[in-house]
Amino acid sequence: MEVHFSPSEGALARVNEAVAEDADVSARFCIYAFSDQELTDNLKLKYEGSTTEATGSLTGFKLQGVFESGYWSQYWSANMDMLGIDGNPDQSNRWNNVPPISFDGEDNLLHHKYMIVDEGTASDPFVITGSMNWSANGDDTNDENTLIIHDAAIANQYYQEFAARYYMAFGVVDFLK
Repeated sequence: MEVHFSPSEGALARVNEAVAEDADVSARFCIYAFSDQELTDNLKLKYEGSTTEATGSLTGFKLQGVFESGYWSQYWSANMDMLGIDGNPDQSNRWNNVPPISFDGEDNLLHHKYMIVDEGTASDPFVITGSMNWSANGDDTNDENTLIIHDAAIANQYYQEFAARYYMAFGVVDFLK
């Protein structure tokens, strides 16, 4: 297990490094607030093989996500890029292929902050979780923690939780495995 703190340790840089270097097969996430452009671009590279705006082809990397509905249509949210919509005029990198992402179907806030990487594979399954939103405030301003847990059983438990949130958002769980 890795433990990182913000703002003193730059936890978001380690999250980006883990995704860029260690995510081989899949990434699934539930997130309250997600605006970090580097993480968005790292996921775009995995999913589309390109970091250039509105270009790329599907690579076979499985990506799914559920966002808090209150932040779904915010111009700064990473989902704007993923949906191919011009978001933040200062940092927007529209994707060419829309991944299966949605806002949550919860009655209350989806205050989750986790990403499950390579669950169900032999490729070092791990979970990124903690109190930090994937944003500048989460990394530079707030006192936050981030855990990176390298454990297949824990990744599977988070995967089951993700399946429930995905079902609430989409009404299906046909993506499983």
